[in-house]
Amino acid sequence: MTMRLSNLSSAAYLLLFTVVTHGITQSVSSATTTQQYPKRNPQQCLSLGFDTSNLSCDTCTTILPTHPQLSLFVDDCLSCCQEWRINPYLNPIQTIKYQHAKLKYMTGMLENDLRDFAEQDIENIRNAKGNDVLTVEQVELDANMREAIMYGFASPDNIEPTSLYLYKQNEKEADKVIDLRGWKRDDLKDMLMTLLINQA
Repeated sequence: MTMRLSNLSSAAYLLLFTVVTHGITQSVSSATTTQQYPKRNPQQCLSLGFDTSNLSCDTCTTILPTHPQLSLFVDDCLSCCQEWRINPYLNPIQTIKYQHAKLKYMTGMLENDLRDFAEQDIENIRNAKGNDVLTVEQVELDANMREAIMYGFASPDNIEPTSLYLYKQNEKEADKVIDLRGWKRDDLKDMLMTLLINQA
């Protein structure tokens, strides 16, 4: 079925492309940022065919809608991509650096990979980047909620997820907050080693 131009999703109008050598397609205009796309969790993205740990948002803009229907996938891509991850072929020098990061989680509620990260990798990152570059905030889970989760009367999804707060400056309000549900240890370590400035 042919889709009329007037029926295209808004994402179609975000994509203006220039085809350059070696077949690389770069976005040259975008009136809407990825912040306007609600982020899906990693499980939802995998069901759509997107690996959130490796998907950069600038890669989403390389989806060339040779058929109008293909542009409908751009919305899903932008809801699953990682704004921090930069495609080196499209933006070789566009990497945002942060002064500080804070890992915040409920005591006893870390997933296996994140628990391994907290126990084994945080000190290595501090040694490489500086002692003050990464802090940890543990929040005690309400005893009633912990018991409700233990006996299946409540879901862990009802509590605040493990999150990473990124700061460009040492300010109270984070510049970016990342929901770490479903994240792998190596992906988190790679992100922090990439984004945090060297203070050591």
